[in-house]
Amino acid sequence: MLLDIITDTISPQPDMDIVGESRMETDLLDAAEQTNADIVITVCSTAAEYKEYDELLYRHCRIKVLEILDDGRYGSLCEMRPRRVALGEMSPLRLLEAIRGSPNSST
Repeated sequence: MLLDIITDTISPQPDMDIVGESRMETDLLDAAEQTNADIVITVCSTAAEYKEYDELLYRHCRIKVLEILDDGRYGSLCEMRPRRVALGEMSPLRLLEAIRGSPNSST
């Protein structure tokens, strides 16, 4: 049923296409490669079934993995992306914050 809801939500969108479907997680990497997907949507029945998508993301760093959890109530987005954060005027403290990844270092 959740698959039908996802399909019904995406299908009418003019800028989105569903290019493949697989009910087997083992086919995830192959399906993403064969369809040249921009985003892969996976469904887990509970958060305890969370899977790492490292291999998929490392091999296809532009791809996003959208994981739907708990009967569609919650979700997570996994992605690798380059980013540039303006740090403003530099100081020794600002340098250390940027290296440590302090929340204050983001814009």
